Amino acid sequence: MHAKDARQQADEAFERAEEQQIKRLRYQALLAERQYDRVDPDNRLIAAELERRGRGPCVSFVKRRMHLSAVARCKVNLTI
Repeated sequence: MHAKDARQQADEAFERAEEQQIKRLRYQALLAERQYDRVDPDNRLIAAELERRGRGPCVSFVKRRMHLSAVARCKVNLTI
């Protein structure tokens, strides 16, 4: 019984860490979007640089969400 409890605690800790990572990535993506929106459209060099910087956090956020969804689906399949 102790091994099962330890495994469950480890799984819960992993899920909390994943959720925190998602929150951080989402914040970074939203911050990049706000920075891009604040730039004057006439200043194309700054806008282009902010757009380039913003892509990384957005892509990371989407990839992490997809990974977390895949993990959740695997867990459901394993319990069936």
